[in-house]
Amino acid sequence: MKVIITGTASGIGEACAQHFLAAGHEVWGVDVADASLAHLHYTHVLHDIRSDEPLPQLPEPQILINSAGTLDAAIMRDLSSVMRDTFRHLAESLSRFERVESAFLFE
Repeated sequence: MKVIITGTASGIGEACAQHFLAAGHEVWGVDVADASLAHLHYTHVLHDIRSDEPLPQLPEPQILINSAGTLDAAIMRDLSSVMRDTFRHLAESLSRFERVESAFLFE
């Protein structure tokens, strides 16, 4: 099958590409970063899908996976704080009913 995956330079997109390549499929990866994969059936396309520029010509895929994304570290810090507070509140609420062991991963 022909598979197009965005965000293949790292993370979920890279893992998806590795999975489909291992299964014998042809994979086209689209990312703003350089290729992290080298495989006979892998073609890397440098492109920012957020831009208004059209994508280069790609084959019509049987499978399309859009896994490209960005991470804003400031938002993640804020989210971590909210999650920590939420888990702490939940543990305190549940402790009225039963003993709750908790580990806060975001501290």
